[in-house]
Amino acid sequence: MSYMKKLFGIVMLLAGMVTFVACGDDDSGYMPSDYYRLEVVEANVTFGPDAETGRIVVNTDQDITATSSEDWCTVSVNGSTVYVSVEDFSEITSRNAEVTIKSGVKSVQVPVHQNGVVFALDAPSELVFDNSEVSVKYAMKTNAELIFSTSADWISINPGTDNLEISLSENTTGHMRNAYIYYQKGDMTGSVKVVQCDFDTDIAGKIFYFAGLDLSEEEDVLISEYARFVKDDEGNYFLNFFQYGWNVPVTLASPTEAQISLSNNIGTYSVYTIGFVGWDLDQGYISWNSSVSISAKFYYDDENEVTMANIEDNGSWNGYEISGIRFEAWNAAGSRLGYLEAIGWPFMQEYVPSNATSRSIKQKAFKLNTKPVKVK
Repeated sequence: MSYMKKLFGIVMLLAGMVTFVACGDDDSGYMPSDYYRLEVVEANVTFGPDAETGRIVVNTDQDITATSSEDWCTVSVNGSTVYVSVEDFSEITSRNAEVTIKSGVKSVQVPVHQNGVVFALDAPSELVFDNSEVSVKYAMKTNAELIFSTSADWISINPGTDNLEISLSENTTGHMRNAYIYYQKGDMTGSVKVVQCDFDTDIAGKIFYFAGLDLSEEEDVLISEYARFVKDDEGNYFLNFFQYGWNVPVTLASPTEAQISLSNNIGTYSVYTIGFVGWDLDQGYISWNSSVSISAKFYYDDENEVTMANIEDNGSWNGYEISGIRFEAWNAAGSRLGYLEAIGWPFMQEYVPSNATSRSIKQKAFKLNTKPVKVK
């Protein structure tokens, strides 16, 4: 055998020996990291606010473990499937967690999302009906199992998958009535006000105190004038101060809201022409512009069994807010002299002689107050 052939044989023998020794050193079981498979093939982990379980399915040839980043999101493993459970959630904003799945030396993170409560009712925040028996459906959208209830037995509700049916019995009480529909999901609660009222039968004709603080006094003293709403033969409404024959023009915004206009002539008293004048007590200005009004928003006080009205500024006097009413006096020449009476932060309360809680509010004799005031 030639020298070159012998040398080649020795090299091949050494190579075989080296290969044999390398294989013998792999008893540790080590494999390259790209040898293992771990891939997510399914992930149903976007939830609504109700308690629910979804799953993550992975493709792997090794056992897996799983952990969650948040306490409200828990996990369990069965083979190549991770079951993800979320707790009942009653917030409006959503929340997120992360599930980490490990297989051998590989890991993967899967985001978990739980939506907050969504509730939308295609209806105003205050539902106003006449006194008839009625049943009506409103479109509703929600992603949660809500609990509905009512505060009155004359209201019944029937929630559907995409609507809310509200039924009212006939109102034969002789007065307006109001109650609430409540909806709840855990700590999240909301309500819708329901009113049954006919202005002509439940409000007009009743006697009210038109009352508030006596602005001519330094101390907090309640004063009032008797008033009622009347309608003339042409269907126009007025707030009638019947002791003096004064009539203030009124427009109905709804069966439970009367807009009372300012005026520089609602009638006469002695030698004076009387106006119904608005007063911005903060800025000190007064106005009798007939395009400006205040709103009387009526409700029924179940505890005291009387009809009440909050009298509020309605934004019709641009840049000013009416917080007082003056019964202003003009002379025959058309000069404004001052007020006979000024009522601050007014309200209306039904006068019921047989009702002890409908107590008399002080009335006082008119006195002309000529203190200067800014006119707008």
